[in-house]
Amino acid sequence: MTSRVYTVKELDDLRAACRTRWLYGTTKPPRAGFGTSRQFGEGELDRAVEELVRTHMIAGHTAEDIYEADRQKGRMGQ
Repeated sequence: MTSRVYTVKELDDLRAACRTRWLYGTTKPPRAGFGTSRQFGEGELDRAVEELVRTHMIAGHTAEDIYEADRQKGRMGQ
């Protein structure tokens, strides 16, 4: 566990990355007309994203760490 201090912008970026990944399974922008694979309530989305953000904060991750992990997956063909 790290004792990192996050700026508001870093938290907003982390939240956006977690939201996109939760919705689409990746942080890569979806193609036009591409939707989510299931229905969910807005409260469920908010709760899930905040839980993911807290988990990444505990690990000391930033949004760039999430984007880089998705780029690595793309290069490996996963």
